Amino acid sequence: MEFTIALVLIQLYPNSLLLVSVYGMLDNAARISMGGAIGAYIDRAERWEGARNCYLIQNACISGSGVCMAVVLSGLLGTPGSIGADQQTAYWALVAAALLMSAMSSVGSTGITIAVEKVAEMLCERCKPYEHQ
Repeated sequence: MEFTIALVLIQLYPNSLLLVSVYGMLDNAARISMGGAIGAYIDRAERWEGARNCYLIQNACISGSGVCMAVVLSGLLGTPGSIGADQQTAYWALVAAALLMSAMSSVGSTGITIAVEKVAEMLCERCKPYEHQ
């Protein structure tokens, strides 16, 4: 999703990388600020339940972001250079919502990675050969 949203933002504003940069900073800020909370949640929850919930967060955010960008790209609110004053608020609200939801999908992705790494760590410890003392 991270790559796709950047391509869509470049398509909307080919002469500026400002939105792409804002998205990158927002995405990383969400991962950093929410990573500890997601890790604590995964430690408290059952591993598979936690991973499932993170998948739900990730997929719901991706779907919401996609819907917002579909409306923006459809031209219903105008093209980037010809947005009417009455539609400008809705246009930018949809772009901001798409960016926020896309960044939050990264938080879900981080949770999934943590859950899988925890399970892999537990499995590896069980598979260690018995050490004689």
